[in-house]
Amino acid sequence: KHARALLLLVFAVVFMSSCQGNGEEGNLQPSCIQQEGSWICPRDKFFDVAMVGDEHIWVVGESGVILHSEGEDIQWKPQKSNSDEDLYAAKFVDKDNGWVVGAAGTILHTSDGGKTWEKQGEKVDRMLNRVYFTDEKHGWAVGEFGMILKTIDGGANWTESKNPEGKN
Repeated sequence: KHARALLLLVFAVVFMSSCQGNGEEGNLQPSCIQQEGSWICPRDKFFDVAMVGDEHIWVVGESGVILHSEGEDIQWKPQKSNSDEDLYAAKFVDKDNGWVVGAAGTILHTSDGGKTWEKQGEKVDRMLNRVYFTDEKHGWAVGEFGMILKTIDGGANWTESKNPEGKN
């Protein structure tokens, strides 16, 4: 089980970083594909992968990119994040409920497996680089300069937690 997850992660990173070109048809390496009207061949960097079981995988990266694969066959499909910010981390508690964090305090949430993503929280001027949820309600996001955010209502409200180092 863990070996398959590691293999999928390595495949995602190698496949996605092997693409070159300008995104126009006819100017792409053979490993690039077009699905649902979008090229899955960004020259972007990818920063995190989230998995639920062996069936659902999400990859997040530069410029608001979110890719999803479902099932045993790896078929990457872009999901519309509605953000142009770099996305650094993703966490799903089940196949429907997930959160993504990134640059400029970006926090995105989905309750339908990524079909739609909605912004959460107030914009902050710090990069958020990790997110963790214990269930659909309780979560934390951390970022630059010691920022620690906490939610107890699934992200409807985020509050800044006291950093014991005093670096908020």
